[in-house]
Amino acid sequence: MSELQYLSINETDKIAFIYDGNGYDVNKDDIPLVVMVNDFPEGSSMRCFDNLYGKFHVKLSEMGFPTLRFDCRGCGRSDKKAENFCIDTAVEDLQSVIKWARNKKYHKKVAVVSSGLGCAVTVMAYDANIMSSLVFLWPVFRPMKTPLNAIDALENRNFMTKHDYVRLQDNKIGFLLANEIRQMDLVPYLSKIKCATQIQQGTHDEYSSYDHISEIKDNLVGLEDFGVFEDGDHFLTDPSMRKQVVINASFFLQKHIKRQPPSEVKELDRSKIIRGR
Repeated sequence: MSELQYLSINETDKIAFIYDGNGYDVNKDDIPLVVMVNDFPEGSSMRCFDNLYGKFHVKLSEMGFPTLRFDCRGCGRSDKKAENFCIDTAVEDLQSVIKWARNKKYHKKVAVVSSGLGCAVTVMAYDANIMSSLVFLWPVFRPMKTPLNAIDALENRNFMTKHDYVRLQDNKIGFLLANEIRQMDLVPYLSKIKCATQIQQGTHDEYSSYDHISEIKDNLVGLEDFGVFEDGDHFLTDPSMRKQVVINASFFLQKHIKRQPPSEVKELDRSKIIRGR
């Protein structure tokens, strides 16, 4: 089992991560390192191997991929409080773990799997020189069109005049993130994403509406595969859907390893509609 490690970002902050090289050999392998970016404010704890990305790690390891999971500052086991989390520092954290992987483990390419608001982090950190493929799970690119728009409710604005955060359900949203949420619209920037990209989302996503998918399709140049889960909610919490999410993404990533002959790659089901229970 890979051990929890810490990476210093600056003189005061460290981020927690789990890296599994899975036998990667820079002299032989073109296989990308799969980096996983958590959602925020929901699903922000890495929790080692017992969450969705833990299942991704197990499946991807079986298929020969090296993996890296990490907590952004303000999440899970990394430094800073939840109310200190913001998109700008999350982008820096993602760039920092990729830089570590390149400099310390000599990975040439990375594939990124991200969920929710973590997809926005990936878009802002996108680097065509190293990112070979992307998987977006229930993506959020316009947070003011999600329940996060509650930050502008009168009672929440009044609360923030006396505190440095506002509480949404069990989460603390700080000033910086609140301002980013108000201003963020990344859909027009999706045109710069030209690497192979997959999206998976449920039709009954009450958080990030399925209705915005047509705009994403129109702007996301690299979109190659779109998995729709009928009746699927945000996070696709149904166990059978969760299992299929991991399978779909894993085979999509495998399909785009250049060194692997097409005859050895298991193709995704041609159906774009994956019917849940």
